[in-house]
Parts: sequence; C-alpha cells; structure tokens
Amino acid sequence: MNIEQAKLVVTQKLNSFDIYDLITGSDFHKDFPEAFHDGEGSAERRKAFHEAMTWSREQEFLANSLYNPIDDLQVGDGITLSGYSDRSAYTIIKRTKKTITLQRDNAKLLNMDDLKFHIGGFSAHCSNQGAQEYDYTQDADGYCTQIRRRQTGAWKTTGQTSGAMRASVGRHEFYDYNF
Repeated sequence: MNIEQAKLVVTQKLNSFDIYDLITGSDFHKDFPEAFHDGEGSAERRKAFHEAMTWSREQEFLANSLYNPIDDLQVGDGITLSGYSDRSAYTIIKRTKKTITLQRDNAKLLNMDDLKFHIGGFSAHCSNQGAQEYDYTQDADGYCTQIRRRQTGAWKTTGQTSGAMRASVGRHEFYDYNF
C-alpha cells in the first residue's frame, strides 16, 4: 500500500470490500459472489473469502498507521483532544514530524440558555447537550501540552500509556453534562 492509497482508505472511510478493490485492482463482488448468499460456495471459497476479509482489515490498520489527517495540519490550525466523554479545543503552536505542541483555546459556550436540564444524574440531566455551540479564540496564556504520533498512526498525548487523550482535526469543544 502506498501513501495515496492510505489517504483514500482513511479519508473516505472505506469498508473492507472497497479496500480489497483498491489495493488488488480487482472487484470483490465478482471474486466472491457467493459471499452474499448464505450457505453457497465450497469450504475452500468460504476460507478464501475469510482470508480476503482478514487481509482487508490488516490493510485498513496499515493505512491508519501510514496516514492520519492530523499529519497535514500546520501551526495555527485547530485540533481537539478527547478525554473520555469531554472534548477540548486547542491550537497548534509548534510541530515536528512526530510531535505537536498544543495550547488550550478559550471556548465560549454560545447557547447555554438553549440547553435543557432536568432533574436526574449527579445534579441534573441535559437532554440536548449535543446542541452545544462554541466560539473559539486563541489563548496566549492557555495550558500547553504535547501530542505524539504513535506507531498505530494515532496522535495521543505524550507521557501516558493508558487513558491518553486522543487528538482529532478541528475545534470541537464538548462538555458532558450527563457524566
């Protein structure tokens, strides 16, 4: 698999059938027509189908290790760190090939009055928390942290093995009122 194929797999979120077609130059549906009809096909064909699907999943893992959309971000771009159910917006302030330094943004909730809270949970339950809207500004005094590209292709906070915060492209602040 080359980097362009990896970008296609990752950015287009290709399924196993499409990955098979892309990498082999073949047509999965023609190669394994009986796969879509239960009970048809010989044991050898079912085994070949299973091996093709396993190979496709391995190719998807390889694609993710070769390319992550965060690889293309530059200083000044927005990024989000997800920790459990909360998400925090940051700005890239420095980067190398394998590390990115982030600074916490100011994220102002614009529609607090539109959120609906009900009795329940620890203190209340928000029935429409997915409707949160934020305005982002860079904070020169914001908390700084660093993320590193892992062998799996994921960008995660440095110095943590479990519970590391996962990074994603863009600013997507979210506070889980129901946790």
